[in-house]
Formats: sequence, C-alpha cells, structure tokens
Amino acid sequence: MRDGSPVPYIATPENLAYTLNLLRTNDNENYLANLLQPRTVSRVHAAIRALNIELANIRFSVSNEDLGRLRLQFFRAQFADILSDPNPTPGSPVLDVLAESIHSFPQVNFRLLHTLIDARETDLGYPYHSTIRDLQTFGERTQGTLIHLHALCLGAEPNVVSIARLAGAAVGLSILLRGAPSHAASRLSYMPRKLVQKHAITQSQLISGEGDAVPVYRAVANRARRCLQVAQARSSLLRQPVKKAFWPLIMADIYLRRLKKAGDNPFDENLAKGLRTTYPLALQMRLLFSRLRS
Repeated sequence: MRDGSPVPYIATPENLAYTLNLLRTNDNENYLANLLQPRTVSRVHAAIRALNIELANIRFSVSNEDLGRLRLQFFRAQFADILSDPNPTPGSPVLDVLAESIHSFPQVNFRLLHTLIDARETDLGYPYHSTIRDLQTFGERTQGTLIHLHALCLGAEPNVVSIARLAGAAVGLSILLRGAPSHAASRLSYMPRKLVQKHAITQSQLISGEGDAVPVYRAVANRARRCLQVAQARSSLLRQPVKKAFWPLIMADIYLRRLKKAGDNPFDENLAKGLRTTYPLALQMRLLFSRLRS
C-alpha cells in the first residue's frame, strides 16, 4: 500500500463459503441471525459460531478422548499462531475466516476463545455433570463466550461479560433440553447426576423420555427460564447495536415457552412436530422484528 501500512489479512472466498455453509447446515438458527447482522461483524459472527461447531463435533469424530485432546491441541496451536503472526497459515477454512476476524478487530480479546476450547475438552467423555449449576457453568463457558465475543465486536463495554454469561446459561440449558431426544438416540444424557438421583430416575427412563423423567427436565427448564428472564431484562438496557449479540435469547425463549406447553417433556411428539414446522417461521419473524427495532 502507498502509505506503507500493512495489508489486511483476508480469508479466501472459498473458505468463507465453506464457513457459511457449515453454519447453515449445522446451526441454521444462528445462520439466519447472521444474515441480519451488520456487514462489519457478520463474518466474525459466522467464524466464531462455525468454530464452535467444529469443536463440538470433535467428540463424535474421534475414537477416544486422547485423540480428541490432540485435536483440541491443534486448535490451540493454530489459535496461538493466528494471534501472534500478522500473516498466519490457518489449517482449516474456518480458522482462515477466524484469522481475518481476529486481525479485523484488534481491540477485541479473542483469547476468550480459550475458555470455549477448555469447555469443549470437558465434553470429550461421557457427560457427567453433577449438578444443575455444573450444567449452567458449561453454558456460560460455551454459549456465553460466543455471545460475549460477538457483543465486544459490536462495541460493547468489557463489563458486558456478566450479562453474556447469564445469556449463555439460558441458551446452553435450552440447547441441552432441546437436544435430549437426539442425545437419547446415542444413549447419552446431559442431565445432572444428583438431580437424577434425587428423583430416583433410571438411565433407561431418562433416555426414553418416560413420564417419570419429566421432573428432571422440568428442574433444568425452570433454571433456564430464570436465567433467561434476568438476561432479557439486563440485555434490554444495552445499546441497540449490542443487542444483536443477544439474539440467541430469542431462540431460547421460543423453545422454553413451547417446552412448557408440552409439560416440560422434551420428548413430546407435538413439541417435536412444532419444532419442525412452525418454529422456523416464528424465529424468523422474531429476528426480523428485532432487526427492525434496531
């Protein structure tokens, strides 16, 4: 460049297309939200959401935990390279777009992503959360970190972290509840051990969605609703541009309302049908309304 300033790092169009397609096929809700983000942050939003998908999928792509840790170490090494080198050599399409994002927002502390990687490492083995608080913490460290980074890219003050954690807890708990049927199909359950023991539920009942397991799901859903209510109230006081980072609360709100109508049973057939049919349109309308308000 004529003024001698460094050439900005730009991801390749092919890698951007790959990242957006990964988001569209694996997290369509946040893909829709990404379409309504400001142009200045839509790429970074797609990058961190796609990174979360790649990290979450590691446990399903390796045969044991040690291989999973090696894969996560690859991401840590790549991340360190991107942070320290103005011309890094990313090892995947998503990391290429993430590298562009990091160099485009030098004021944002992307080292927060280490929290996301560390949380995903705890998820490599069989889910073994002891309490609802453990589940809440997992949501704070995963979904909360993503919301926090997104908010910072939108110009939020650093103290937004407490609201982001609350929002992450609500969103994370709702995701685990919504995923209960698919987890059960893989003979998995994320429900906390002490809560399961309190209600004398067997593993078979928990993953079959039998009526006796509903109190367990209801307790988790009620915690999600409390976190959601506080996060909604506190995020409503933020500046309009920053509120876009908290759109995942819309997704959690719609699901938790429908779950309540289903008696807090994630396996309810009418709930499942509604998630396939009317939920996508309801989400689009809420997102569009929020976009117009901002």
